[in-house]
Amino acid sequence: MMIGANVLYLRHSEEYMPIPDLVALQRAGSGVCIYGTAIHQNDLAYKLEGHRQAKPFIAAIGSSRVMQMRERYFAKPFYNLGGAVRSVDHGWHVARALLAEDAPDVLLIGIDLWWFNDAVRPPTRTASLPDQASIKMNIRSWTLPTLWLLQGKLQPLEYVRTAMHAPLPSALCALGVQGQHSRTGFGPDGSHYYTSIITGKDAPTSTVTLIRKRIATGSERFQYRDHIHPVHWTQFLEMLEMLKKAGVRVILFLPPMHPKIVEDLEKYAAHYGYIAELRGHLQTLGIPFFDFHDPTSIGSSACEFIDAYHGGDVTSARMLQYIYEQSGDPVVRSAIAMDIVKTTIAENAGLAMAKDPRVTTSPEVDFLGMGCRKW
Repeated sequence: MMIGANVLYLRHSEEYMPIPDLVALQRAGSGVCIYGTAIHQNDLAYKLEGHRQAKPFIAAIGSSRVMQMRERYFAKPFYNLGGAVRSVDHGWHVARALLAEDAPDVLLIGIDLWWFNDAVRPPTRTASLPDQASIKMNIRSWTLPTLWLLQGKLQPLEYVRTAMHAPLPSALCALGVQGQHSRTGFGPDGSHYYTSIITGKDAPTSTVTLIRKRIATGSERFQYRDHIHPVHWTQFLEMLEMLKKAGVRVILFLPPMHPKIVEDLEKYAAHYGYIAELRGHLQTLGIPFFDFHDPTSIGSSACEFIDAYHGGDVTSARMLQYIYEQSGDPVVRSAIAMDIVKTTIAENAGLAMAKDPRVTTSPEVDFLGMGCRKW
C-alpha cells in the first residue's frame, strides 16, 4: 500500500519524466521552471540535452562551481553546463560532445584546482563519457518518500496532495521532488538555485569549517601535491586545441573560493606547490585567462558565498563584469549584458542569491552563521 503511494508521489513529482521532455517543458514554461531531482544522478545527461535544445551562442562548462552564472547576465543565448565536468578527462569528452552538436561560439571554462592533482584525480584517459543515468523506477527509490516522512523532510499534507496529483492552482512551475518541495534545482538555462540553503531549510554540506580541516590535514579534494600531473596537463592542452580548431572562442577562469579558504591555502602553500604551478601555466597559454581564486580581487565577500568554494549569483556577476572590462574581444563583450550585471551587483551586494520572486519570495538568511547582514 505504502509503496504504491510512494510510486504515485514520485511519478506526480515528475521524477520519472524522460530528460528530453523535462528540458522541453522547462524551456516552454513561463517564469523560472525549476527541475530538482531527489533520486537520480543524471546531471551529465540532463546538461547535454539542455545544451542540445538551447543551442546557445555562449556556454559555461565546469563543475558545480560555475553553476551560478545565469542566462539573464548575457545579451545572447546562454546555457550553463556546470556540474557536467569533474575532471580534465571528463572535460575533454564534454567538449567533444559539444562540438558534435551545435557548438557555442564562446565557451567559458571554469577550472577546479584539484583536476590537476593526481592524488585527487587519477591520470586516466577513458574511452568515452561515463554511462549517463537513465530516468527509471527502482525499488530503492520507492522507499525514499517513507524515509523522508519519518525524518520530517516531507510533510504528510504535501505528500498526500502530490500523490493525488492535486497541486495548488497557484504553484510555480517545478519538476522533481526538490524542485517542488523547496524550489531547489536547475533553471531552464542550466544554472542552479540553492534555494533550500539560502532560505535556511537545509545546511550547506561543504562548510567553511569542514574544508578548513581538510586543508590542514591534506585530505579529500585538498590533498597535498608539489606539481601538477603531466597527463592531466597534456589532455587539458589537447582539449583546448580541439576547441581552437573548431573556431570556439575559449575563456578560462579559476572560480573563487571563500576568503577563509583562500587564506588557509596560502598558509599551507608549501604543501600545495601544484596550485602555484598551475596558475603560472594557465597564464602562458595565449588564451584569455582570469584568476578569480581570491574573491576580494573582484570585490566579492564571504557573505556572497553559498559554502566554502561555491560563489553565489553576485560573485558570478562580478566575474562577468571583470571579464567584460578586461576583454579586448568585441564578440565576448557583446555577449555580456552589462546593464543587468551591474544592476544585479548594485541591488544584491552581500547576498548569495540575487532576489528573484520568480524563484522564491522567502528571505535569504545568514545560513553560514558569519554575521552577514541579508535582507
